[in-house]
Amino acid sequence: QRRLEEPARDRARLERAFGALIAQKRERLKRLTDLRETLSHHAVLARGFALVRDENDVLVRGVAQAPAGARLSIEFSDGRIAARAGDAEALPDKPTRERTQTKPQGGNQGSLF
Repeated sequence: QRRLEEPARDRARLERAFGALIAQKRERLKRLTDLRETLSHHAVLARGFALVRDENDVLVRGVAQAPAGARLSIEFSDGRIAARAGDAEALPDKPTRERTQTKPQGGNQGSLF
């Protein structure tokens, strides 16, 4: 009778072990999929950025790569549009705001402890 119980017990152990292995592999696949989506340029586009490419589908990384009149494509999160470069001197650089630091009264923050 003991021999009859062993295969059933072994089978149950094997099924549990296999189920745990499958669950572990699914979790790893989910983490890798999430990481891939996070690192994808599509996540960046969804935050409001765009990719600019020239007529040869080469990524444009600066103004010098897009002379006036150059044909461009601009990729947004929801698709691409065609564009033509204008005069780079017509649009001045946007000034950046420097963060102002406020000091507490007395000029000393003091101790937190």
